[in-house]
Amino acid sequence: MSGGVDLGDFLSAFLGEAEDLLRAASASLLLVDAELKRGKESPRAVRDAFRATHTIKGLAAMVGVEPVVAIAHGMETLLRGADASGGHIAAPAVDVLLQALRAIEQRVESVARGAPAEEPRADLLERLASAQGAAPAMPPTPARTPLEPALAAKLAPFEREQLVQALSSGRRALQVEFVPSPEKAARGLNITAVREAMARVAEVIKVLPRSIPASAEAPGGLSFVLVVLPAGSDAEVAAAAGADPGQLVVLGAGG
Repeated sequence: MSGGVDLGDFLSAFLGEAEDLLRAASASLLLVDAELKRGKESPRAVRDAFRATHTIKGLAAMVGVEPVVAIAHGMETLLRGADASGGHIAAPAVDVLLQALRAIEQRVESVARGAPAEEPRADLLERLASAQGAAPAMPPTPARTPLEPALAAKLAPFEREQLVQALSSGRRALQVEFVPSPEKAARGLNITAVREAMARVAEVIKVLPRSIPASAEAPGGLSFVLVVLPAGSDAEVAAAAGADPGQLVVLGAGG
């Protein structure tokens, strides 16, 4: 195997799942829009749209399609606020969300053609931020994280800020590594299953693929590093990745 990480199979899986998730998010947002025109709110549809967007963001981050990550992050933040308020959302915000969803669709289509995903338009990100009552993101000031530099460099600015703020507020952060293998795949343990299981016991900041020396335990020469803020116990976090608690790396802990 070459020294680089071959993410072809994972990219194909992303494209397949993204199509279903985009369809689900679109149907949910169109339902929200239709109900708003009737003077009603749709808390369940708002939550469904949030979940679909959250999953799209995570999958895009896993395969390095950062323009999709950036747009989905803005959508996710807006929808999280709407979900927390019982599904309350204004019609102009739904319009912006539908525009953002179309922007993601266009970038997924580009990736499917083998073309690079275009960077998100600044005005779209600003409208998403304004719709959630937040100021548009300013150019980030690099913040130091406890991750090793090669991994930290792969964090998007908002992911870096999320990690730093969590640690500053006293939350713990953990790093856990998942190494795919035929034996694990036979047990249904792949990176998609790991990410879904991890989301039930932790807030997943990033899933980072990286090359490792090929071996009997890692025949593909590939692993995935998950950077998480645990909500469950260390044993639960480790189990979600098919690892032992002793393999967890503590990135920081609150007092």
